[in-house]
Amino acid sequence: MYRTYSIAFLVLAGVVGCSDSQPPTGQTVENVSQEVSAPSSDGPTQIVIIGTEHFITDMPHGYTPGHLRALLAKIKPDVVLTEEAMNVRGGASTAPYECANVTLPWAADNNVKTIPVGWYFPSYQARVRQMVQQLAANGQGEQLELIERRFQQESAAMSTSCESINGSAYNQLLRDYHTKLHQLAGTDTPWETWNAKVVDNIRNACAEHRGKKVAIVFGAAHSYYFADQLANATDIKVIPTDNYFPLTLEQVAKHTLPLDYLKAMRPLNLPSVSGVQLANAIKVLDAVKGVPSLAGDYNLFYGKYLMHRGDIPGAMAAFDTVISTSGDAISKFDGKNRLADGARISAAQALSKAGDTGNARQRLFGILNDQASNADVKQYAQQLLASIPQ
Repeated sequence: MYRTYSIAFLVLAGVVGCSDSQPPTGQTVENVSQEVSAPSSDGPTQIVIIGTEHFITDMPHGYTPGHLRALLAKIKPDVVLTEEAMNVRGGASTAPYECANVTLPWAADNNVKTIPVGWYFPSYQARVRQMVQQLAANGQGEQLELIERRFQQESAAMSTSCESINGSAYNQLLRDYHTKLHQLAGTDTPWETWNAKVVDNIRNACAEHRGKKVAIVFGAAHSYYFADQLANATDIKVIPTDNYFPLTLEQVAKHTLPLDYLKAMRPLNLPSVSGVQLANAIKVLDAVKGVPSLAGDYNLFYGKYLMHRGDIPGAMAAFDTVISTSGDAISKFDGKNRLADGARISAAQALSKAGDTGNARQRLFGILNDQASNADVKQYAQQLLASIPQ
């Protein structure tokens, strides 16, 4: 009965952390002034909260990397606060896919300072399970199921465009959902506990940059909580994100890069791909096809597309083209692995899929015996080798 709730709750959370927090105050971002003025050094810190989808790099309709960059360009922040965890070494490794591939590169390209304000909390999932189990033990399981079912139905009916998930209706949906969970539990939920810690981090960052304009870029499910908790702060002014919409097609196109289309090939790296993903992949591949600097990556991902379509000979031809022409060139997709190694790995997968395990293993041995292949590639090749029968 409670499985649906626990899965959705975990998906909404992302990277998580903890601290004490206060119950919902009822104060919302819609209560603040709509006026946007230039910040002054002796005035409050102006913050704009940008809700994101963590896989906008897959170029979903209505919210792509171009949308986020265009929005950031309109806001013109002095500082960007990110979802990277600030309480662990190598916090950048905890950054959501969107943060690592869009927000951080945009800030670097525009000389905008970034500050991690996320919080890593590895026991979060266990705390969610404990809460669900406790509610069930208290006889509140059916109430929990009703709250979750209604939320899923209402959220499924909502648009996930950049403008929609940064609008008041989406924020109110999340606000109502989590308020009901808080009321049912009779105390702070793990979600509120984690978000409260992030709000503490946001307050500290804003205090260090008083009078500046700060953009907070986080998963959209968090936006309402940040806005509500910061609405009454005397040293912070929450500027509604609505003030920066609409974004025109021209603005989005200006901030869309050829590399965005290549990054949208990420689903083709998965073991299985849906028909919808394949249909979208070929459209995006067409946008990459004519870009000379991405030619090697185009052939690599075109081969993966054909492999998922079941065209093994076509896939092998594409992979062998990459191997024979790319030399030591590094893939633009990940910026660290050689195109040739990616093609040899994919070729081994295609051959194994076709039942030609001997040649598949030979391709993998080629990587293991190549001194130019890096350690990560060799480790993956070794894992694949162990899964392919002799």
